[in-house]
Amino acid sequence: MSVCDTGIVCGFNVSLPEHVSAVAKSAKVQVLLHNVIYKLIANIKDKLSERLLPLDMEEQIGELFRTNSELFLT
Repeated sequence: MSVCDTGIVCGFNVSLPEHVSAVAKSAKVQVLLHNVIYKLIANIKDKLSERLLPLDMEEQIGELFRTNSELFLT
């Protein structure tokens, strides 16, 4: 079993025995069980997306320049 701070165990079309559920709960490991494969894939994507760092993106939309005391945006 995946025992760590952020462990996730995924299961498709299986049941979770009671003793495994107890171990997962005590180890604070999240267990995802699904019977529909596209729901499992969507859930995994969501869980992994939560772990990504946010992207800082900059887009230059013009340039500022000053002539005399006036400010212009090009």
